[in-house]
Amino acid sequence: MRNLKTLYVRNVLEDLIKKKVAVGSFIVICAVLFGMLGIVQGGKAVTETEEQKQEIEEYNAKIAEYDSAIEDTQNAIAEADKQIESLQEYIDNSIYMQIDPNNIQTVSVQYGLKTSNNVGNILNSFITYINDGGLKEELSDTDEDLKVKYWRDIVSCYQSSNNLIVTVVHSDMDQAKRIMSIIKERVMNYVPKVKNLQGDFSLEELKISEYVKTDTGVVNNQNNNRNNLKNYTTNRADLNNKLIGFQNSKKTYIEKNEPDNLKAADTNTKVLMVAYILLGILFGAVIAFVIVALKYILGDTLRTANDIKESDLSLLGTYSAPNQYKPDLERSKMDVEVLAKAKNADKVFFYVMSDDEISKKVAKDYEESLKASGIAVETGSNISESAEELKKMIACGNCVFIAEVGKTTYRQLEQQTRLCERFKTAVLGCVVVE
Repeated sequence: MRNLKTLYVRNVLEDLIKKKVAVGSFIVICAVLFGMLGIVQGGKAVTETEEQKQEIEEYNAKIAEYDSAIEDTQNAIAEADKQIESLQEYIDNSIYMQIDPNNIQTVSVQYGLKTSNNVGNILNSFITYINDGGLKEELSDTDEDLKVKYWRDIVSCYQSSNNLIVTVVHSDMDQAKRIMSIIKERVMNYVPKVKNLQGDFSLEELKISEYVKTDTGVVNNQNNNRNNLKNYTTNRADLNNKLIGFQNSKKTYIEKNEPDNLKAADTNTKVLMVAYILLGILFGAVIAFVIVALKYILGDTLRTANDIKESDLSLLGTYSAPNQYKPDLERSKMDVEVLAKAKNADKVFFYVMSDDEISKKVAKDYEESLKASGIAVETGSNISESAEELKKMIACGNCVFIAEVGKTTYRQLEQQTRLCERFKTAVLGCVVVE
């Protein structure tokens, strides 16, 4: 059997790829640290007089003022854009903005309240429910055209003695009636909740009215919204002009006042920073490679199933909790069966090199699978010290190793292979638990 340790370095790159997240993070950290060192070294490389330092400080402070003013103006423009977009959407789509102030379609319903409790508290509960958006529940598909999100402006309510008056205004009487019908249903559905809080009462619909009215307040509100949109648009134009002014002023200031040694200092620092970052990447990659290589060279545990592939042992299969058997158990069993029959053997000895539950499970799985094919299985885990297990292995005349990555050592594999050779026991191959 070949010494498995001579194969470690061949798998270094494969191991680095498997641990690419950790290796990549380490390289990034090295690059950042070296980049910071480059910035420090770049700053040291440029010598400046006190007068030059003061000139650069004043210059940078002025540039910072321009940058702050530009950023504030850009934020103000973004806020103005939001206001314009929101108000334009409201003007274009809201029910209220489509109403003709001289032809307002109105539906009003009057409820009467009977109770021995506080009338004001009960009616205020309904008024709060309506005014604070309680009606903004989703509508059915057939009523989506009623635009519930805009009801707040067209639905009003108030108390008059023991009465609750709810009014809907609209540009279309049919839609006003449909909205009022939904409101009436929701108000009555809200009655039990109010009773739980305010005590018993009865709320009855007294009358419903449909009429057309004129309201100068509506035209005033509509004009206010349109004027606000114009003001927002004008303000945005002013802010854009202001932004252009700040940007031009900054450009002019840089052209006239930029210190001669500023670019040299910046360039020197940037060049050194890039050089140090590249050096950091190289350093991180080399160190990661060396660490993994040393792990392979100095380690004594089985690192991967590929080590078995590259040795004189046959890899009969692998097992891992996530992926189960690879190839599947039936296919792997066929290899063992063929190899055993080639040796004219009706028994196979499975040597479990790691005494844990997973390895024992694998041995048990093979035992049950081979038993169905008429091949008996003996198992052991200490043939070096147990005479009984050694006798079983010799009686079988062949052996299959069950090794576990990270636990089975290369020394174990070599010793057990030599032991099998000494007692003329054929090693059929190895099953690796990953």
